Amino acid sequence: MSIKKDIKSDYLNNFKSLFIILGLISTPIILYLKPENLAQISIFDISYLIISQSIIFFITLILSLIFFKISFLRNIKFIEFFICNLCILFLLFFYKKVNLFFVFFEKFYYLLDNLFSLLLYLSLLIFFYYLARVFKEKLQIFLILFILLNFSIFVINFLFYKYKASEIFVDNKNIQKIKDNNYKNTIKNIDHDEDLAEKINISLNNKDHEKKNNIFIIVPDAMISLELAEKENVINSKNDYFSKLEKNNFNYQSNYLPTYPTTYLSIASILYGKYVATPNSKKYLNRNNFFPNNMLNMNNDFFKILKKLNANFFWAGNNWGPCKPNLSIKCINDKNTKISNFILKTQDLYHDSPFSYFYKYYADLFINVSAYDFMLDSNRFKKFIISNKKNNFYLIHLLKPHEPYNLDKNCKKIPEVKDKNKILEYYKNNYKCVFDTLMNWSKNFVNNEDNNMIVILGDHSINLDQNYKMKNKMNSTFFAYKGPEKCKNLDLPKNHVNVMSFILNCMYDLQLEYKEDVQYMAYYEGAKKYGQVELFKTD
Repeated sequence: MSIKKDIKSDYLNNFKSLFIILGLISTPIILYLKPENLAQISIFDISYLIISQSIIFFITLILSLIFFKISFLRNIKFIEFFICNLCILFLLFFYKKVNLFFVFFEKFYYLLDNLFSLLLYLSLLIFFYYLARVFKEKLQIFLILFILLNFSIFVINFLFYKYKASEIFVDNKNIQKIKDNNYKNTIKNIDHDEDLAEKINISLNNKDHEKKNNIFIIVPDAMISLELAEKENVINSKNDYFSKLEKNNFNYQSNYLPTYPTTYLSIASILYGKYVATPNSKKYLNRNNFFPNNMLNMNNDFFKILKKLNANFFWAGNNWGPCKPNLSIKCINDKNTKISNFILKTQDLYHDSPFSYFYKYYADLFINVSAYDFMLDSNRFKKFIISNKKNNFYLIHLLKPHEPYNLDKNCKKIPEVKDKNKILEYYKNNYKCVFDTLMNWSKNFVNNEDNNMIVILGDHSINLDQNYKMKNKMNSTFFAYKGPEKCKNLDLPKNHVNVMSFILNCMYDLQLEYKEDVQYMAYYEGAKKYGQVELFKTD
């Protein structure tokens, strides 16, 4: 009888230990999957997180075996030793937040805050060894309850997320109640307008162009208009910039306004040539139908347009919106697609842990070259232009002059500046560097045997105030283009939604009508109004 009890007791202890081990390694993922993150990731993204944590698990297991063999801990079993190490591993996911408590010491020596943090974690590790030896059962109970609590919170968050999804997609009649009644009476032919690809099908079939067309849409993130830049003291004189644009054969459009205050909606609107979300749209739950996630759908409106144009598509992205190659997409700033995708998909999980430093190091080795860095060398584009006989469409999304602010006034890279009091100073650096880089690039790459068109436009404005206001991102943005002489007779667009029509009218001699210029206020995850847009009216 006693033997059976011992076997049962061992079985129960082993089960508890296994539960704690699996719980500690998976809890960081559980905590990461908050509603706002669930709205932005797919099941494939979660699989990347699981693989990443599995790798860290086996590394921790191997290191634990090595240290257990050489340690002097003989009053503790290996399984207990390993669990203690996993407890510290879990706490390391909060390392940067813990480090903030010691940031005061950084002024004496730049690594002193990290030294104190490491000493704290070492002390906690010794404390866990002590608890595992003296209060083993109580420690087990605490860890089990802690894991169950976090899993319960995740289940509640997930059910809430699914409930919101069903509420959005099933209860469409109730959604109608929140629509702007004035919108229906004042804005026409926006929600049910014919897709641009269908209009091209009508007009383009009879066109026979001898030269191939190279179209470049370059989006410097958060690049404001020259007028606003002068007003906000970002530039000294807009006339100096006008002169540089004219010298490089660019035509500038003043009073150009973004359609939305967010990148994911703005770039989707540019590529589709239509309003991708209106007050009459169904409330969206996540970003799956918007940039850059929409690029995974080869049947979206943009790829339908490319098919009608018989055009290749090349994409240069950044850490926020990396290029993801497939049969229809060629990444022109990629180093190693598989490794870069893995890094990009998992780096946010380790944002506050020491692993983030390793991610940063390996990102520089394997990740996509940023579109900005890629533009610094105009020769990189020549092989793509020369080697393709079809029409070519390029999307280049620069994560500048938007943060990170890591350029000095001479455009040399510096450590990222995060001081909110210095945003204006370093946004000014980014703005100048981006502008000069684009001007230099544009005059060096062009193949004169082809029809070339370059459109440079900001996706939204920026908030330079200390107090963040979403409406400031609806202020005027930069727009300039360089193209064939015949385009000068066309009306320039004043809004993202008409850019694609302008390009096609210019390069393919179409007569696509412009949509009415409208701005819509949108919101980010976590906001009560996320998933719906409102008609925006300036004060």
